[in-house]
Amino acid sequence: MDNRLHERTQMTLHTSPTGKTWGVIELEHLAKPESVTVYLDGHLITPESFDIYGQPIISKEMALYFTWKRQMAMKTDSLITCEEVPATVRYEQDEISVPKSSFDSVAGIQRCLGSMEDFTRMLNNRKRYLKTQKQKGMSLSEFVNTNHLGEYVIWKRFILDKFASIFRIARDIDMEFIPDVCELSFFDSQVGSDSYPYGTAIIPDAGSVCPICGRKFSIYDMQTRSISLINEKHCHTACKEDYYKLQADTQESFSWYEIKQ
Repeated sequence: MDNRLHERTQMTLHTSPTGKTWGVIELEHLAKPESVTVYLDGHLITPESFDIYGQPIISKEMALYFTWKRQMAMKTDSLITCEEVPATVRYEQDEISVPKSSFDSVAGIQRCLGSMEDFTRMLNNRKRYLKTQKQKGMSLSEFVNTNHLGEYVIWKRFILDKFASIFRIARDIDMEFIPDVCELSFFDSQVGSDSYPYGTAIIPDAGSVCPICGRKFSIYDMQTRSISLINEKHCHTACKEDYYKLQADTQESFSWYEIKQ
C-alpha cells in the first residue's frame, strides 16, 4: 500500500533577475526527494533536480514545453501566456532532523561560520524549518513568553530575518565591540535601526567556484568580500570589475590598432 502523501498542485514558471528560467512544483510539506513521483499535466516525468525542500525542479525546456502544450489545449490567445500547469505529486513527508538552536541561536549560528558547507546548511535549515511552520501561521520568531525575535546579524554584514531571508548591509559598520553574531535587536540598539540601508544578499552555494578567477568561494569571501552575478553565475565583485575593465581595455586597444592600419 502506498502511504505517501497525494497532492494536487501546479508547476509554475520562475524567471530570475538574470534571465534564467525553470519550473517549480511547490508542495505543502517538506518532501524526501527519493520518494517523489511527479505527474505533470497527466504525464509521468522525471524532475531535473530537487530544491532544499525536496520540491521538484523542472528544466527550462520541459517547463516551457508543457506550458506551451497547456496554452494550446486551452486555446488561449497567443499573446496570453499560461504559466501554471497542473501537477500531481506523491511523496513521503520529511522532517527537520537537527535542533532548532543550531540555526536559531547566537551560539548555534556562530558554530556554522567555520566553512561554506556549514554556513549554507544553516541558511537552508532556517528555510526548511520556516516551511514547516508556515502551515501553522508561524515564523522563526515564535517563542512562548520570550522576547526572542529569531533575527540575527552576522559579521556586521548580513541580516537573517525571521522569514529565513538573508540581506546584505550596504555600508561598513565600524564598531569593533559588536560580535560576529548578535541578535538584530542588539545591533539596532547600537547602530540605529534606520542608519543603514540593506538589500537582498547574493550568497553562492558551498562548493561553487568564481567563473572568472577559478577560486572556490570560501567563508572568508562571505566575511570580507562582495559577491555579484555574471552570466547567471556567482562571482567576486572585484573579479567582475576587473573582467569588464579588461574587456573594455581590450576592445579599445583593438579599435586603436584598426585605426592605425
